[in-house]
Amino acid sequence: MVNRKKNETRQPRLFLAAALIAGLIAVPALSWAGPKVILVGPRLRPKPAKVVVAPRAPRHRTVIKVLPNGHKRVVVKGVPYYYHRGVFYRPGASGYVVVDAPLGFRIGSLPSGASELWVGGDTYYYHNGNYFRWNPARKAYVVVSAPQGAAVAYLPDGYARVNIDGDLYYKYNGVYYRQEEIRGNTVYVVTEI
Repeated sequence: MVNRKKNETRQPRLFLAAALIAGLIAVPALSWAGPKVILVGPRLRPKPAKVVVAPRAPRHRTVIKVLPNGHKRVVVKGVPYYYHRGVFYRPGASGYVVVDAPLGFRIGSLPSGASELWVGGDTYYYHNGNYFRWNPARKAYVVVSAPQGAAVAYLPDGYARVNIDGDLYYKYNGVYYRQEEIRGNTVYVVTEI
């Protein structure tokens, strides 16, 4: 009878210990929710940060002697370009010139540092002065014209300050922007002049 009582006391303790260990393992796994995600384009992507820092890219119209390792040669509307990590190059007289993305260029994934924009209910992506849209039929991002009303956190090097009728605008690649404050952040809004 002594053995039976000792055995009965041991069972609740073992059960309690097993439950405690299972709880220690399960609770952290259930409490970690991971990063917030939103549905964007073809797949789930992390929610973009509120403030976007301009990626370090060569200044437009910069001439380089040698293309970076890993570049790709692409032809858009019969014109050759070279592409590497979100930067486009064209052959020039003394090397390769940094240029804007050609309209209509298609790419499978966005350059690192691209930010997501919503304009009139449509989703655009912005990187270094270039705008992209997801094309589900082509399963690619396509370079498009700057949408009117798009607000971006930065302009790449090479923009010009333009004074029109006493108002200051910023001009980059033929697109005019006006500086505004939105929710405490300085942004540049695509504007028609």
